[in-house]
Amino acid sequence: MDLLATLSDLALVPLSYLWSPTRRVYLPFMLLAAALAWVVYRRGPGRRPEGQPPGLLAWMLNPRVWWHPSARLDYKVFLIDSFLRALVLPGGRVSTAAVAAAVSVALRLGFGPAEASSAGTERLWLALSFTLAMFLVGDLTRYLLHLWLHRSPFLWEIHKVHHSAEVLTPMTIYRNHPVESLLYTLRAALSSGLVTGGFLFIYGTALSGLDVLGINVFGFAFN
Repeated sequence: MDLLATLSDLALVPLSYLWSPTRRVYLPFMLLAAALAWVVYRRGPGRRPEGQPPGLLAWMLNPRVWWHPSARLDYKVFLIDSFLRALVLPGGRVSTAAVAAAVSVALRLGFGPAEASSAGTERLWLALSFTLAMFLVGDLTRYLLHLWLHRSPFLWEIHKVHHSAEVLTPMTIYRNHPVESLLYTLRAALSSGLVTGGFLFIYGTALSGLDVLGINVFGFAFN
């Protein structure tokens, strides 16, 4: 029974991406993308890519794109990656909370406890600055890791999988080598942990962020 339950849970993992705000293919994001596609479509046939079929749905759901061999490979890579994340990463990944705690403790040992007030309007400023710092540091470290993946001959052999797509669908973002997925998971935990630990050292448990559905408000807007 345990095996069946595990297999059943794994089968639902890919579908869970559609209702998870942390994923780029979160259903409301996809619906907004469809609305933007409608705006592009309304610009007229002269502004659309050559060879695209007439009709909004036919244009958006063109099987020449969605069932292209490259797109089918995206789906396979996505399934493999989501299963690996569910099976391997939860038990062995670096925890953001653990990194934050370690950074906060290290700073307190090195500099002593910090004193700061977070009442009234300062509390709102704290939440805004923490949220913005999380987004900026996260975006910067994502860029630096991506740059490293391009500059390192060894890592490029892993990363070039992501750039091998012949057509683009929303699932192409998950066209990653498992090692690259692990690197991005570690990056997210370390960057979030460093920022959170630094703010905890200064402001203590009064720390809170601005979010939408549990997601950084700036990251949510970006997605």
